[in-house]
Formats: sequence, C-alpha cells, structure tokens
Amino acid sequence: MRKNDSHSNESSTEIKTKIFKADRKRFAMLLIERHGQAWIFGGFFLFIVAVILGLAMDYRIFIMALLLVCLVAPALLMILYYNYGMKGENFLNVLDHRIEIDKKNLTLFLRVKGPEEPDADADLQEEIAQNDCKPEKIDEWREYSYPFTSFGNYSVGKDYVVFHVLEPKQGFLYLPAEAFDNQEDFSRAVKRISKRDNNEDN
Repeated sequence: MRKNDSHSNESSTEIKTKIFKADRKRFAMLLIERHGQAWIFGGFFLFIVAVILGLAMDYRIFIMALLLVCLVAPALLMILYYNYGMKGENFLNVLDHRIEIDKKNLTLFLRVKGPEEPDADADLQEEIAQNDCKPEKIDEWREYSYPFTSFGNYSVGKDYVVFHVLEPKQGFLYLPAEAFDNQEDFSRAVKRISKRDNNEDN
C-alpha cells in the first residue's frame, strides 16, 4: 500500500465509487468471519463437551461451561477487536472513504476532517450565533494506493464483496454494490480487482 498526498490523474480512472463506509454491525460480522471463526468454533465445541460432561458426570462441569461463555468469550472478542479491528487495513472500512479503480491499481481516498479552528472569543461566538453562520470546514483526503497484486481471494455476500488484502499487511476491503452508480460498474470493479480482466482495454 502506497500512501500519497496528491490525487491520481482522473483521466486514467475508469471506475469510481460514492463516499461510503461499513456500518458497525457489518464490520463486526466481517471481522469475526475473517479472524474469529476458529475461536468461535473452538469455544462452541468446548462448551458442548462441557455441557455433555456436566449432565452425565458432574454439574460443576456445566457451571464451568457457563463461566467460559460469560467470562472468557467477551475477553476473546475484546482481544479480537484490538488485535485485528484496530489495524489500519481493517479499520479503514468504517471511515468515510471513496475508491477509484484504473487498469492497474485501486486507490482509496480516506476523508480526513480538516484541522479544528481555535476557540473564538465570546463576542465572535455571539456574532456567529446571531448571523447563523459558521466558518466553513474543508475536508481533506488521504490517498492509499493498492496494486491489484495486493489482493488475494475474495468472498461474496448478498450485496457486497470482501477482498482479502495480502500486503503490505493482511486485512480486508469491504466493497458494497450500493457504493457504485450501477451494477455494471460494480461487476467490472470486482473483475478488475480480482485480476480477471487486467489485460482488457475497456
């Protein structure tokens, strides 16, 4: 992933998205699907075994299984979030951003709020309130460039695709169909990122 401060040449851009982000529920589901399945299945298996042993041998084993669910599981989810959810390659998905795709790269533009203005004095604040005017805040954009070779396999949901980011650090990129102007652009973007038509000229 290459970080730049300037925008790409728009003439080479073929596909653009709207500004979008993954909501919290979708991000949590993707995070668990990507990094937490082994933990969940392992914990569920141990819970079932403990329940069976508790019913067949000693009820205290069943109580230990409940402790496993109530105490250990939340701690594991917290570790999952801090170890993987806070990684930049994953956390970008929940921030406002847009994507541009040309023939060789995917460029992600992350919207960054401009610097906050220093607190105005009381007289200026009163004048602003009376005139119902506020100083304009101009958003800034931070650019991240991914060659298509940065992506591995992808998984398909009902109305979205998730690409696995392989380098420079592992993560995932959430790409919903609603971020595009039409279904055709969405299909072309998926094919191009997945390197199925990188040699096409259209």
